[in-house]
Amino acid sequence: MDNASIKRLLNKRPDLSTLNPEGMPSLGKPLINQNFSSDLMPLKQMFDIYGDSKRFIVDDLPLPPVERVRLGGGSPGNFPVFPGVTQAIADKMGTCKLNEYPIAAGDESARNDVAEYMNSIGFPGIDNSNIIFTNGSTQGFEFVLKLILSPGDTVVIPAPNYGLFSFIPERVGANVKFIDLSPCDNWLINPDKLAQFLDETGNVRAFVNTNPHNPMGKVMGPDNIDLLNKIHQICSQRGIFVIDDLTYRDLCFDSNNMAVPIGTLPNAFSNTISLFSLSKCYHAAGLRAGAIVADARVIAGIRNHIFQTIDSVPVITCAAVAGAFNNTKARHQEYKKYFTSVLGEYKYRYYLMKSILDGIDSIPDTKMKNNIYHDIQKYALELPTDYDGINNIDLISSDLPDSGFFAMLDFSKMKNKYYYSRQIVNDEELSRFFYCDNNIKFLTGSSIAWPNKDQLVGRVTYAFDRPDLINCFLKLKESAKKITDYPIKYSRTR
Repeated sequence: MDNASIKRLLNKRPDLSTLNPEGMPSLGKPLINQNFSSDLMPLKQMFDIYGDSKRFIVDDLPLPPVERVRLGGGSPGNFPVFPGVTQAIADKMGTCKLNEYPIAAGDESARNDVAEYMNSIGFPGIDNSNIIFTNGSTQGFEFVLKLILSPGDTVVIPAPNYGLFSFIPERVGANVKFIDLSPCDNWLINPDKLAQFLDETGNVRAFVNTNPHNPMGKVMGPDNIDLLNKIHQICSQRGIFVIDDLTYRDLCFDSNNMAVPIGTLPNAFSNTISLFSLSKCYHAAGLRAGAIVADARVIAGIRNHIFQTIDSVPVITCAAVAGAFNNTKARHQEYKKYFTSVLGEYKYRYYLMKSILDGIDSIPDTKMKNNIYHDIQKYALELPTDYDGINNIDLISSDLPDSGFFAMLDFSKMKNKYYYSRQIVNDEELSRFFYCDNNIKFLTGSSIAWPNKDQLVGRVTYAFDRPDLINCFLKLKESAKKITDYPIKYSRTR
């Protein structure tokens, strides 16, 4: 029986009365309002559904197989961590005194190394007072918002986006508004639309610029300097910070088209707060290590917050970030070798996925096509009966993304069709179909603020090892064939 203390806790937090240890943790609640805003509720509802598989189970559909196919994950590929990171951690562990508490802002020598690196990529004349370390870019984003926002302020985020970021502003007492990206603008910010949107939206204090973009993989590089300058000028003239999320910067497939940080542009540094992370590019998501680069007064505010909450930044975090971001010759040599290999494999995995979705004849390079055919023959648990692709699933873009390891799939051809007696009319029914048929999950459009509500879309990863990638997408193909034009009654004895 619960004692008085637990009862009092449950009265305050009734959400804790129902435990779901295997599901996704709670998204929390807004600091001020009882519920998330109408802009965020579709995301919340879909994440709640995604995180609780039991909600998909219904009497008129099969029970899912035990083996899980998880296409919605955000982890990078199973590559070795960037060697500079592991070496820096080993060196630090061999020399530091773990009995001593670190300082709030993080190790000074590590901040010096990172500042020198940031200068080398164009940040103007910064020093260690412009650097602070965090447990990944998510914590960095929250720390920044807590510093710059007041209750009732607004953060503008492009849509689609990394859905979980969208909840943080309201959890700290602000509002979220989405500005829709469009294929007409090549999935890039339209500066005229941005200016109008900011003027029509009250109390905007921050605009989140994701470069490279998750999930569309678009990069704003040297060819987009004019656009980046316009984004800076539009925000600066209105007293709006640009929060520049550069998490995927080192996964740009074209080395001549690396994402350009807005903070490196003339007169843009003081109005830009840049987020860096080791998670995606350096294959160190388990370390939860990142950095913020900003005006020294912004850094001072975050330093104070760290001191008042978690006290200080772990020495491991500082060493890891400095191991990735330093300006030594050894680092640059290792960087070229490492990312040539990693990016080459990610490219191949994209085309391997594309061969299953669009058919093997969609691969124009004969050598790659042959390699893909042999990999499928080698790794497929069940050899496919054809190599013709999936006729009711399309890639939103058939071109290799500029960056990253995500692809957007269009399931709209399945809309209003049937899986047994259930009509696929929305994201929930689409998710139920794939889960019940083959225990497949991915993030649907609602959970990433997809702007076209009439489409059924999903974000999938191709970061898997080759055998897993092949078998996961063949499972997707197997399920897609079961869609019918008319309802069919399901029987458990079938």
